[in-house]
Amino acid sequence: MSAFHLTVDQNGIAKLIFDLPGEKVNKFSATVVTELNALLDDLAKRAGVSALVVSSAKKDVFIAGADIKELATISTADEAYAKARAGQMLFQRVADLPFPSVAAIDGACLGGGCEFAMACTYRVVTDNPKTSIGLPEVTLGILPGWGGTVRLPRLVGLTKAIEMILAGRPLNGPRAYKAGLADRCVAAAFLADEVAMFLAQVLAPGGAEKIAARRAQRPFATKLADSGLMRPIVASKARKELMRKTRGLMPSPLKALETVLANQGRALPAALDAEAKAFAVLAMTPECHCLIDCFFASEALKKEGGKAPDKPIQRAGVLGAGVMGGGIAWLFAQNGMTVRLKDISWDAVAKGYKTVEEYSQALVKLRKLTHGEARQRVLRVGGTLDWTGFPSTDVVVEAVVENIEVKKKVLAECERNISDDCVLATNTSSLSVTEMGGALTRPQRLVGMHFFNPVNRMPLVEVVAGARTSPEAVALTAALARRMGKIAVVVKDCPGFLVNRILLPYMNEAAKILQEGGDLATIDKTIYAYGMPMGPFTLTDEVGIDVGHKVAKVLAHAYG
Repeated sequence: MSAFHLTVDQNGIAKLIFDLPGEKVNKFSATVVTELNALLDDLAKRAGVSALVVSSAKKDVFIAGADIKELATISTADEAYAKARAGQMLFQRVADLPFPSVAAIDGACLGGGCEFAMACTYRVVTDNPKTSIGLPEVTLGILPGWGGTVRLPRLVGLTKAIEMILAGRPLNGPRAYKAGLADRCVAAAFLADEVAMFLAQVLAPGGAEKIAARRAQRPFATKLADSGLMRPIVASKARKELMRKTRGLMPSPLKALETVLANQGRALPAALDAEAKAFAVLAMTPECHCLIDCFFASEALKKEGGKAPDKPIQRAGVLGAGVMGGGIAWLFAQNGMTVRLKDISWDAVAKGYKTVEEYSQALVKLRKLTHGEARQRVLRVGGTLDWTGFPSTDVVVEAVVENIEVKKKVLAECERNISDDCVLATNTSSLSVTEMGGALTRPQRLVGMHFFNPVNRMPLVEVVAGARTSPEAVALTAALARRMGKIAVVVKDCPGFLVNRILLPYMNEAAKILQEGGDLATIDKTIYAYGMPMGPFTLTDEVGIDVGHKVAKVLAHAYG
């Protein structure tokens, strides 16, 4: 079956719809590249075509990028170079069409999808929250190899392009328009009509010139940064920030920066060739191979826990307003839920509110939220000392002190104040979910949901199934974690679960080296230089010696 459907209407507007058979997302494979080349041959032969509109039939996805499975099979640098050049030449054919082309983007437009969109003459994006456009290749250990390092700086300016490529973070629709990556941002429900009106403006006398004039109206700071005078300063600042973040341990962002800077002022053919050569170098690195393996592992984890029930999660409760409880409340509010945050005193609740406020303001500083949006999220959290509002919650997460008797008492009291179908989760790092379930009349509703601190930054959540936990509770909890952007790992109910069973032997070895005469600072510095985010003793301080001691006692009792 074909991945594309091409029609030409009575006005000469060619409409190309991408709908990869048997897949949830559109992606560029060798087969798709071959088919698209053939379609471009067909378009070149047709008379009377005045414009091309490319859209997707997939919900919330334009083009997700290249087929990572094919990337994983590359075995030589020559093969990687050829792969990059094939994509570049295909997209250059799109750029060279004798009529304007428009990428109508509603949903994810990433990697090769973004590079394809940039090869089109224009881009119209939607305000759909699922719309994201960017180049995440550095997170796979490579760089954008189909023209991304060349075309992005020409559209958004050098500084913004460096920021996007090195971080690998996409922009939503409104921010893509503001940055100059898109020519229009429209309501998703009216995308087809808006594209038709946009094309009418483009094809009208002087229309293309007006859009070109808007693109040229860059802020003075952007124009200055792109100038030859400021380029060395921009480069120096970018390198300094990159070394601060990666310590030089990740070759892909360093190579990407080098390539973007080297291509400034180069003619397009030479710039594309340099990009393909840089791509080939990175594709052969062990870092690339390992990051691709991590990608596949993360994708496999999205299926963990089974199929989620259709039950919507709109109202959540959190028991315990400490740093973890406040962080979990913030996470729920950040993802559109109303939250009841309960503790035993208003001072404690206030501390939870402080965490919610701090995490929200951190996103404001990063320009990911406006002040108004941050305020809306804070207002979704309501504090309480009693059980008001809990009977209507869909899920409640207990995050009180790591003491099993305290947790049993709190969970049993909570069960008397929630509906029969409310899922009850315990945020524990090592305690038995099965034993805690023994304090409940409906233990099948209890599931472990172990967040890591700080909640706003750590991507992992352990979902723990007790002996009597229902499959539905596990599936719902795993789906909830994924909804909040976390990686959900379903684990058995055993002391330490997964992460702490790996972590504690590592911490023990560090302690043994210290006992044998090693220097604490040297141990931490050595581990940090190896690539860990911090040394084992710094981590101990971050987690808290008291918490670490409790977890260690649980594991020592279980494993000796």
